[in-house]
Amino acid sequence: MAVSLWRQEQQDGLPVVENLPALPAGRDYQLWVIDPNPKVPVSAGVFKVDPQGKVRLEFKPIRNVPGAFKLAFTQEMEGGSARPTMDKMVVIGG
Repeated sequence: MAVSLWRQEQQDGLPVVENLPALPAGRDYQLWVIDPNPKVPVSAGVFKVDPQGKVRLEFKPIRNVPGAFKLAFTQEMEGGSARPTMDKMVVIGG
């Protein structure tokens, strides 16, 4: 299950996700805000899930996203990535 809220004017949001698998050592989940024009993902931070695979976090992307449309969670190397590894995407929603 995944639910998210996005406030365009404040450029912040709150996703609530359940049942994400635990990641091996050296890996993090990373949240991305995707603007449909152009389709450039903007990092909104890295995070870990609790033992039940749940996460609820307030986030703010690293730069302004004029037309936020979707959020995506990817698996990345610990500390995150400058661009998402789309083959390791686990959740996307809009």
